[in-house]
Amino acid sequence: MNLWRLYCQATAFGKLPSDIAGGLQTDLGRWYLDENCLVAGRSIQKLIDEGKDPFGDGIKTGKFRSAKGYVKKKVKRKGDGTW
Repeated sequence: MNLWRLYCQATAFGKLPSDIAGGLQTDLGRWYLDENCLVAGRSIQKLIDEGKDPFGDGIKTGKFRSAKGYVKKKVKRKGDGTW
C-alpha cells in the first residue's frame, strides 16, 4: 500500500520515488526503491484499469498460494549443523 501511495505521488509530481522518500544513503538503495515502486505501482494500476480490486486478496484476507510443487530439491542438515 505504501509503494502505491509513493508511486502516485511520484507520478503526480514528476519525481523519482527515492527523491520524495529521501533518507536513502546509496545509489543502489535509491534504485531498488524506484524499481520496486514502479513494478508495484504499474501492477496495481493494471488491476484497477481492468476493473479488479488490487487490494482484495492476499495479506488483508489471508489468502496465499501454497508453495507446494515449488520445492526443487530437498536437503538434509548434517550432524555438525551444515547442509
